[in-house]
Amino acid sequence: MATYHQQVYGVDVAVGMIRKAIAEAGVEDNTVIIFTSDNGFFCGSHGYGSKVLPYEEASRVPLIVYDPRRRNSGRGLRTDALAGNVDIAPTILALAGIDPPPNMDGRNLMAIYDDPHAVIHQWLPLIDVWGPPATHSLAVVTKDLKYIFWPYGADGMTPAEELYHTAQDPLELVNLARHPEYRDALEAMRARYDQAVEHWRRHAVD
Repeated sequence: MATYHQQVYGVDVAVGMIRKAIAEAGVEDNTVIIFTSDNGFFCGSHGYGSKVLPYEEASRVPLIVYDPRRRNSGRGLRTDALAGNVDIAPTILALAGIDPPPNMDGRNLMAIYDDPHAVIHQWLPLIDVWGPPATHSLAVVTKDLKYIFWPYGADGMTPAEELYHTAQDPLELVNLARHPEYRDALEAMRARYDQAVEHWRRHAVD
């Protein structure tokens, strides 16, 4: 944990150095800053000390955007809109005046920047295929729900599914997959999962 907090401090210092360099170059009025991360860290949550699993501590990351040219800049606005790192590339292209290719899955985040109540996604896939196969998973998330399927079925392990109401249970302590009152929600999330798998099958690279 000491190393973790040292790294957080190091990032803070580095961001300050970058912002100072932008100011010294005289381009701070025409430079968009996007601050985010590829993952969070468990820091002991769920009994883990690493990152790759699709729970909130590892998959929910900061996203701060500052565009000095827009009216909402500097107002400290927050949004609970669903977004993902898949949205970073099309946002940068749009800011550069370039139309994103039609096969891009992401959306332009500046729609939320201009209107914090805007919706750019109803749901998103959350993919982990890094590391040993036993930890590979595909999850789907909405603004309020998360469905995780663990497909690994060897070495004494059996495939399993989890459903969390992250709006009410942000620490993901109660698996609702077997709760009768969430049966319809479970079926809807399974359908989104199947849709994500089919999209992955058709469009992913080898």
